[in-house]
Amino acid sequence: MILLDELVVGTDPIQGAALAQAILEEFANRNAMVIVTTHYENLKILPYTDDRFRNGAMGFDPDTGHPTYRLALDAPGASSALQTARRLGLDEGIVERAGELAGPDQRALQTVIEDLERERDTLHRLRVDAQEEFNRHQVARAAFEAREKTLKERLKKGLQSERGGALDDARKLRNELVSIRKSIRRKVTAKDTEWLAAAQKQAEEVISDVTKSRADEQRELAGPELDPGTLEIGQSVWVVSLGHEAVIEELPDSKGRCHVRAGPLAVQVSAADLRSRRHGKSEKKKTSAHRGTKPTPDVQGWDDVSPQIPDNTVDLRGLRVDEALERLEKFLDDCYGRDMGSAFVIHGHGTGALKREVREWLRTSRYVREQRRGGRYEGGDGVTAVLLQS
Repeated sequence: MILLDELVVGTDPIQGAALAQAILEEFANRNAMVIVTTHYENLKILPYTDDRFRNGAMGFDPDTGHPTYRLALDAPGASSALQTARRLGLDEGIVERAGELAGPDQRALQTVIEDLERERDTLHRLRVDAQEEFNRHQVARAAFEAREKTLKERLKKGLQSERGGALDDARKLRNELVSIRKSIRRKVTAKDTEWLAAAQKQAEEVISDVTKSRADEQRELAGPELDPGTLEIGQSVWVVSLGHEAVIEELPDSKGRCHVRAGPLAVQVSAADLRSRRHGKSEKKKTSAHRGTKPTPDVQGWDDVSPQIPDNTVDLRGLRVDEALERLEKFLDDCYGRDMGSAFVIHGHGTGALKREVREWLRTSRYVREQRRGGRYEGGDGVTAVLLQS
């Protein structure tokens, strides 16, 4: 067994994370049992691309700032640098500024993880209480069974005068035991279900708030809406919901929806989503337009697109080929609409059948400009990286 605490720290975070992952993969290749603590995000997502690894997080009470010393498996833990800094007395202004620099997405994710940690702690306490109550019922049950046994022995000895009352008591004891079992089973199950539903709802609410905040920000940056009466077929517009330029193919109908085409993608959008071409573009393109030159779209290559993150990654492992290809097409359509630039498809190795079908389908997809096998830090040959059409 190999124990590693904060593997490869004190250096460049990107190179340190890559070196740490390479070391762990080599240990795994040698069939070593390794337990490692880390704050590197790359190592936290490693179990989702390599089934030789598994996540585990020690409990942390966000309200008190103290550890709970309980291990939760298959869930990455959140770093608590800001909370710890605040608890240790670092200037509040510095802590607040650090939170701003971390960004709204990081704060939202931290909030979700803290809320789930609170719910996990609540569930633990409920289970402890339920176990204690169950133990008390077990003691009572043992007493009831002992009493029932005594009554049966007395009946066998021919104490006829007590037969009626003894039988009633025995029936009552049996009924109480059945009721106790049902009560315990119903109580524990109901609380588990209630906790899971509450945790899921809370996570969905936070995610919904973050998504809505992003959409509102994009609409505000896009500028004022266009007058539907001024729209023309063939007009170039900026579609806020797509985050992309498109050409109007059909004017708005009675419900205010019109057909537009963005490259190979033809969709129906609300006229309220349309903006002038000058909005949503870079200053460089605005300047070239004012000079009378025709702006040309930026052609992104592998060095220009974003790295692998959860938002641009889909996991198809365990699916049938037809299910995997249907999910893949929807995923690429979403990435294209959000102008992600790149996407990563996790298909694993297995027999190789799913990998072959996915890569063959990608060669003919209208969303795909290029594809390649995943790099060592992206999941290797168990992942296919995709460069989307611009």
